[in-house]
Amino acid sequence: MLVVLFGLTFTLQAQEKRSIANLQLGIGGTVEGTSVKTPAVYGSYEYFPWDNLSIGGLIGYSTLNIKIENAFGDDIDNDSSNFVAGGLMNYYFYQDEKLEFYSHIALGYASGLTASLFYEFGAGGRYKLSDSLYLNSEIGIGLSLLKVGVTFQL
Repeated sequence: MLVVLFGLTFTLQAQEKRSIANLQLGIGGTVEGTSVKTPAVYGSYEYFPWDNLSIGGLIGYSTLNIKIENAFGDDIDNDSSNFVAGGLMNYYFYQDEKLEFYSHIALGYASGLTASLFYEFGAGGRYKLSDSLYLNSEIGIGLSLLKVGVTFQL
């Protein structure tokens, strides 16, 4: 991945750098849970070193229900709070004055009952409402199947 990042430095275009902050609710599917008891909440920050690539970080929280089979073959339900933190990278393949579409990857750490690394990949889009406010949505595999929320231009 570092080779790709260094290779992209040659496509650097002159523009004002921008940063954005996202606030999203996640719906359905998670890294480790069999069901989500509350909607997952995510916050992320992205910095654009180039026109079509952003890098940043994310944090999130959800309450999960995890079914575990014990040594006697009985299913046991466990409720677990799940905190996540990690890095992300988005590649923007379409941008115009009102719309942006991108592919998304993230990697990080998930706490909870079975603490582990998490991964996420998918695609997303944003619709511009004003100079500093967007609606956003992402679909993918990893933390949540669908995320919806708002984006603030910083």
